Amino acid sequence: VVVVAVVVVAVVVVVVVAVSITGMFMAEDTTAAQASIDVLFVGNSLTYTNNLPNLFMKLLENSILVSADVISSSTAGGVSFREHALHVEDYGQYATDLRTVEKIRSRHWDYVVLQDQSGSWVFLDEPNVNTYGDPIYDAEGFFTETYDPYPFQLVREAVDAGGRGLFMQTWPSSNDLFQNSTDLIEHAYNNVAGRTHSLVAPVGAAFLKATEDGQFQASDLYKDNVHPSYKGSFLAACTIYSTITGVSPKGLRVAGSLLSEEEQDALEQYAFSAWLEFKSRVRNSYPCKKDFCIRFAGEINIPTTTTLTTSAATTTSVTEDPCVLRDTHFQLFLGGFLTPSQDLKLSHELLDRHCANDWTPCFNSSLHHENFHFRCDYKGPTMAVFRVKDPHRISPNDGRIFGAYAPVSFTSRGSSVIIEEEDDDVLLFRFDPDSPAHLQVITVVSSDRKDMYDYSANGPIYGRVSDMLLNEKLTFASFSLATGRFEYPSTPENYDASWYAGTLSAHLDLAMVYYSPTLAALEPTPSMPITTTSTTTTTTSTTTSTTTSTSTTVTTTKKMTTTKFATTKSTATTKTASKTTASTATATAT
Repeated sequence: VVVVAVVVVAVVVVVVVAVSITGMFMAEDTTAAQASIDVLFVGNSLTYTNNLPNLFMKLLENSILVSADVISSSTAGGVSFREHALHVEDYGQYATDLRTVEKIRSRHWDYVVLQDQSGSWVFLDEPNVNTYGDPIYDAEGFFTETYDPYPFQLVREAVDAGGRGLFMQTWPSSNDLFQNSTDLIEHAYNNVAGRTHSLVAPVGAAFLKATEDGQFQASDLYKDNVHPSYKGSFLAACTIYSTITGVSPKGLRVAGSLLSEEEQDALEQYAFSAWLEFKSRVRNSYPCKKDFCIRFAGEINIPTTTTLTTSAATTTSVTEDPCVLRDTHFQLFLGGFLTPSQDLKLSHELLDRHCANDWTPCFNSSLHHENFHFRCDYKGPTMAVFRVKDPHRISPNDGRIFGAYAPVSFTSRGSSVIIEEEDDDVLLFRFDPDSPAHLQVITVVSSDRKDMYDYSANGPIYGRVSDMLLNEKLTFASFSLATGRFEYPSTPENYDASWYAGTLSAHLDLAMVYYSPTLAALEPTPSMPITTTSTTTTTTSTTTSTTTSTSTTVTTTKKMTTTKFATTKSTATTKTASKTTASTATATAT
């Protein structure tokens, strides 16, 4: 009896540890209570043929891991993401019963499965996806030369409904079920999933996998040249199951299935194998970055409470990922400094990269008169925007807007700053004076990675050798080119030192430097007060002391920098609250 009791206790301990460590659904853990999920399928005849949502629901009916609360769909023949993303306020203008956005908004969904038209996958890849959407106009009604892509709109709706987008990778036609064709479709779906931090169900890859060893022919999986047969739809349902749970559906039976148990087992295994191989490919080819990450089961778990047979309970905590592309501008840039179209361009190109939307000024030259470093050191990545205005005369360069992005903190190091490879690059930009809505960005990458400089007696210094140098009050800028030492790849033909402000030096009537409090919270606390003013005379001992302190600070900062992305994902969890905070802070600052 004692031996049996010990064994039982050991088993319970193992189960508890397994659940708490992995945070994943364990296929063999029969003691876990089911997690209930709501799933909405958005697509066309590829989804409603053989009633794919119903097949998926029947799989869940036999699962001990997850059950269906509500499984629904919004489908119509031949439609694409374009029709699905139709705005609610425009429904009256079109004779259609397809009201996808309204249905997404109607309730909480854990997952919204998104399947585009069979041939529309080409619009999901670069560069086509950037124009596969609604044109964006500024407040004056002028076209901003940018679009709000339909798949991004649908993912935003899914996230606002409390869930996550899951793209269902489609398959090529039956006479083109080959590796190359499947890879092209996979790459396209990976692109939109990565840019929106969504999941991908690699159904097309599963179709190819099931025909590789000859057990199934393409004709077994297709009803015609495009639409799936019952076996093809069953395979799709199994692939979606593995995508959501991270485990194999093998052994699950669909009541009333037209397939034998052997056929079900085989297709379930092909689905899981295809998903595992897909995950390996993605992790090798698409490592997660701040602005691009394809998600997988186990990283995003269905909220659930796991109860053991011994009545002991453990809860799986879920952290929502804030990194969802938001195609809306940051209000903090408005108010006469930038036009709405300029604001939209800048936020798209630069600020979304950190998955943080609480950017707020640490320096506003119209309000603040301290040294730049006093207000903006140890603030994490910063975005600086400057406007040219000659104080003595009317100049053709007045009104030009330029700026720079620093991927790491300024800390008054008193030296150059080496930008590590895992960090973002230093970026320099301007709005084209001949086309003010056109944002032009130059990436700074030098061979020694010394791409910015950090001296307390100056303002920020960006570039290889002071390409862009600001004074400490951010009222004056000067520019230079290190043409003798470095190359400048991917720059406009007319690029020179006067490219930013129209001259080699310029007075500024407005300077704004933005930072994210979310990212700043990750920065180390300075070991001694930051030098806020420059002095003309210093003793040798003071200089030595300051240098030693600065060296220590640089080392600490680099340690933080190498891990900041992993930390950011778990810290920046309240997007709405951050946005409200940022807007409030902005109103005060401006």
